[in-house]
Amino acid sequence: MIYVTLSFQCPLGLMMSLPRRFELLRIATEKNAWILEDDYFSEYRYGTNPVASLQSLDRNERVIYIGNFSKSIVSFLRIGFMIVPSSIVNIIRTARSTVSQQPPGVDQAALAEFIGEGHLERHIRATLQIYRERPDFVPHMKESKFLSKFRGRVWVDKNDMQLAKMDIEVIDTVSLGWVLARIHEGTHVMLEQTRVNDEVWLPRHLSFKLDARIALFKGYNIDGDQTFRDYKKFRTSTKILGYGEVKQP
Repeated sequence: MIYVTLSFQCPLGLMMSLPRRFELLRIATEKNAWILEDDYFSEYRYGTNPVASLQSLDRNERVIYIGNFSKSIVSFLRIGFMIVPSSIVNIIRTARSTVSQQPPGVDQAALAEFIGEGHLERHIRATLQIYRERPDFVPHMKESKFLSKFRGRVWVDKNDMQLAKMDIEVIDTVSLGWVLARIHEGTHVMLEQTRVNDEVWLPRHLSFKLDARIALFKGYNIDGDQTFRDYKKFRTSTKILGYGEVKQP
């Protein structure tokens, strides 16, 4: 069994290219393996054109396609769907009924009517326009002059591809002209992060030594060291917009 999230790999959000999708299908056919394609975020893409799903490219019935409506309608709508090869429809149906009861029929009927009347398609268009405005900010800086005044190392967790530790030191005076500030040589920042649940990394330890001058005020020499333990104080601000929270066109 090969489990893949091709449209939005977590946590980097990368999308598998079309040539690699064909290669994956070839490997599955050669190894007589099943591919479980979790296309949970396929409706939302940024900066790229839609790419055909594995299931639509599959000619040898090796792909089991699964999806849900938690990202597109409301997070508490516990209804998903599967598109499976005809050869295993009865097996999947038996397994599904054995594991748990079916979602309420009324909910399924309401969802089918909601989709059939075009509300889902309009909602996706509206939210996509809102989401598209979020990641477009790109900072501008003179990298050749600015970054050369720093020295440091960065550690990345190889499993989650998240920042685990950062150790940065200022090796030459940095002038921030727009705020009339200077950060002097010797300033040092060290940050360690830890994973607090399946998705979120938060600071565990922060230490810093700041030697700076702001405008005409006196210089600041500050040393700090802080360890974070109570992660209940932290709250993420990400939110998926459900139907009813977005003004429909």
